[in-house]
Amino acid sequence: MTKRTTRKSSKTITSKAGGKPQVMFSDKLTAALGEINDVIQDNKETLDSIQEVSLDLVRVAGSLEAVATKYSGMVQSVLDMALPILSGIPLVNKKVMEPVEELLELAASIQETSALAHRVIGAVEEGLMKADVVKLQSQKGDLREMSAALEKIIP
Repeated sequence: MTKRTTRKSSKTITSKAGGKPQVMFSDKLTAALGEINDVIQDNKETLDSIQEVSLDLVRVAGSLEAVATKYSGMVQSVLDMALPILSGIPLVNKKVMEPVEELLELAASIQETSALAHRVIGAVEEGLMKADVVKLQSQKGDLREMSAALEKIIP
């Protein structure tokens, strides 16, 4: 972290009206903006690191979402085929069928949540890549919705 330089405060000039000292708004604002710029420059490495780590996390989340989608889709397909066959076998009772039906519902829930996750992850990645704060903030509601959906899936 570099040491911040102290900026001079606003200069005082003599007013044309009455000869009293006055501080100019432009000087005061320029000094404040300069201080803000100094803080940003002092923390540039930290900000850039946070952005990079966030991008890595989003990409890992995208990979996890792809894996979840692929395998829950496979499970759903197998169960869609197996369920009618199993229900036609007289020895397979309701007690055996309940976990199979629950697994099918779980796979469907994962598929639904994965669709939302895919959309949100893409938007967050784009926002991070373009340093678009508005895009990132617009995803807060969807992220909360996705978190709630995931919490329902987790037993």
